[in-house]
Formats: sequence, structure tokens, C-alpha cells
Amino acid sequence: MEEICLSPRKTLRISFIGDHKVGKTTFLNNNIENYCLEKVDITLATTIITRDYIDGVQNIRFLIFDTPGFKSMRQLINYYIKNCDCLVIVFSLSSENSFENLSSWLNYVKEQNPKYNEGLVILLGIEHDYSLISHQKVKEYADRHDFVYLPADIDEPMEEIYRQVINFELNTKNCKYSKKSHCSCNIM
Repeated sequence: MEEICLSPRKTLRISFIGDHKVGKTTFLNNNIENYCLEKVDITLATTIITRDYIDGVQNIRFLIFDTPGFKSMRQLINYYIKNCDCLVIVFSLSSENSFENLSSWLNYVKEQNPKYNEGLVILLGIEHDYSLISHQKVKEYADRHDFVYLPADIDEPMEEIYRQVINFELNTKNCKYSKKSHCSCNIM
């Protein structure tokens, strides 16, 4: 008997934020099937990508927001910071400045969404030609803030992001605490 997949019953929103020219749009172009923008030098507006994802028997729709990284355009991304299920902060492993700017992004997110720490935050490290920042250093930073760290060069990084978001959603539904560090469940 052929399995029938109904339209998505749940929608989860993932916002990609980070400095200008760290590779947010390039990452999405390279890692989302059938998604290809013409080569763009500068992201001037948020692009919304939809993907339906089947996880076992449930069909989930992901709304993925690719946001501009210029400081002068941060007011344009406030909605995508306040209204997301997962925040992916993208930075360059090839730039000390980009890694140091994670704190600036984190402060901005706190200002816009005081409840950000109840949701999932993923640090996505992209390597350009060489790496100045060690994975261990980023992992320690992520652990201090209770974030998830993913290097962009792992196999199927978007699949891993989808799995992290789904697991986080399951954890928050099945636990009395929403913050993942307080959860004693081991859903993987």
C-alpha cells in the first residue's frame, strides 16, 4: 500500500542572520535542493524559502528566512528575529572579526526578543579557504550560551538543521521546561 502524505500540519520558521558577506545566501543556495537565486552580491531584502519535510509520518513545512547582514538594515529583520522557532547565526570561521561579532548579534537578538533563549539558537560556522577559528573554540562558546554549533561543511547541513529544530520541538513539548539544558529527555 502506498503511503499518502497529506499537506503539512505544522509550520516551523528558521531565520538565518549574521554579518554581511559571511555566506548565508551562498550556504542556502548550495544546500537547499531546487533553490537557486541568481548570483547576488548583496542581500538587500529577506528572501523566504519554503520546504516541506517528511519526518517519519509527519509532514512539516519549514519557512526559511535569508536576511540581509548590513547593520543599517537590521530594522528590516526584527520580525524574523521575533517570530522564529530557530535562529541560525551564521559566521565565518575564516574571520576573527566575524566570530567576535557573534556577541553583537546576540545582544541585538536579546534587545529584539527577550524570550530568544526559550527557542533554539544554532551557530553555523562557514569556512572560506582557511580557518582561523577552531571548532573547539566555537563549541565552547556555544556551550556557554546553550546554543548548538554546526560547521557548514558537515554532510547534509540543512538536514541536520531540520533535525535539530524537530528534536527541539519534541523536547519542549515533552518536558515541563522549554530551555533545552533543563530537559532530562533524550530525544534524538
